[in-house]
Amino acid sequence: MSTRPWLAAGRRCTHASRIGYVRRTLEPHCNETFSRDLPGEVEVQFISVNQTGPQATPMLESGEDVTAYLDKQQNCEQGEDDAKVHCQYVLLHPLVGRSPLLIPHRQMLHLLESWNVFPEICRYLNAFGKKYFNKDEAFAGFDYVEYEDSNNSSVNKLEMCYLLKYAASKRNEDTKVDAWEIRHALIYQQTCLNTRESSHILVRLSDNMKLALKETLSAPSEEVQNFSRDWTRLHSLVLGEVDDGWRQMTNSLESEVSEIFHRLIASGVIPQDFNMFDSPATVAQDMKHLQRLTDSLRRVSTMISLNIDTVDCLINRVEMFNKGSYIYPDDLLPFLRSLHQFKQEHKFALKNSSAVLERATSLANQLRDTVALRNSEINKHHTEQLGGNTAALANLSEQAGRETSVVKTLTVLALVFVPASFVADFLQMGYVTTDPDNARIWRAAQDLQLYAALAIPLVALTMGFYIVIELRKASHHGQKGPVGAP
Repeated sequence: MSTRPWLAAGRRCTHASRIGYVRRTLEPHCNETFSRDLPGEVEVQFISVNQTGPQATPMLESGEDVTAYLDKQQNCEQGEDDAKVHCQYVLLHPLVGRSPLLIPHRQMLHLLESWNVFPEICRYLNAFGKKYFNKDEAFAGFDYVEYEDSNNSSVNKLEMCYLLKYAASKRNEDTKVDAWEIRHALIYQQTCLNTRESSHILVRLSDNMKLALKETLSAPSEEVQNFSRDWTRLHSLVLGEVDDGWRQMTNSLESEVSEIFHRLIASGVIPQDFNMFDSPATVAQDMKHLQRLTDSLRRVSTMISLNIDTVDCLINRVEMFNKGSYIYPDDLLPFLRSLHQFKQEHKFALKNSSAVLERATSLANQLRDTVALRNSEINKHHTEQLGGNTAALANLSEQAGRETSVVKTLTVLALVFVPASFVADFLQMGYVTTDPDNARIWRAAQDLQLYAALAIPLVALTMGFYIVIELRKASHHGQKGPVGAP
């Protein structure tokens, strides 16, 4: 059976050119995308289905084991019908969130070459690996290639590859709270429509997807055969395990928004009504928390929209099966209806996340308005306190003015009585006497000279000390300079 080769940008490509393109594309990012061939850094699982049922290999934990399995698979293409593989899966995953895939670069190239995978898968593989931030989180795409039978010009083989976004939870053992992450799974499928043989590369499926696949392949043999020979069943399986994760993540984010809402309702605006939720640290933490929540909800809405676009691409390809010549006898209408159902579920999930995002944005604005109103009330309270302090200072100034008036009155009285008192005291000392016959005649006693010789120097010395002290104070203030000067 001959087929039309894969077309890239309008050019025909041979098998060798496809492998060369894959090597050139993956080589620059191989250290970040794929692991090293070391113990504990390789985990690859193959699952094959034949007439007897599914055959899962043990976890391959070395590059040599992967190479040996692929070589054995190539050598066993011819065999008995019961042992011939008609469906095969390879499951790849990273060790932790943003870490390289647990398959060495050389073995990944061997896998792509053995299965003759189209080169478009390279850009999807490069979306995995070591990342230092949410790089390629919003990257999405859908690639689809058809191959025609040269005998009757009908499509008998197809390849498709796309990324499916999903929400995954990780349990925090310290806080006992589920932390949600946004991830994507790579779904690659190669199907021959006339023989119903297919190959799948599944990268980083969610836990629910892997559990559903395991349960499906553990079903009775007839159900497993129907699942493996119908290329549409795998897409229905993985798409059906996405919506619940988005719902739970949105509910988790909404619960955090509700906690902030309840704190905002319990907070006060008037300073006298402040409580433990009104501290600057709590308000700042809530603002940062709301910023993180709105960012997460925007990311969730974007991821759901990308999934809707991916499902739309798949719907368009399925609808085109009704046009042209295709070798596929089964009715695709049930699969088409399920795709529309998945799309509708994602639309409802998008409305849910958008509603929570709008609520978080509104709450952030309300919190800013509350903080602004609270600040205005605090400023008003401070202004009132400042006004009260100003009135108290005015009362003190008025009281000081009254006391100054009293001191002034006492000073005036002192100026009146002090000279008279001095004269009375001086006369009582006996330094000056009057003539008994004539009161107008005053006579000075001999002790007056002694009094003057002692009193005048003491007064001069006292005034000198006073002047010296005042001059030193003036000099000290002059060296210190005005207030606020360096």
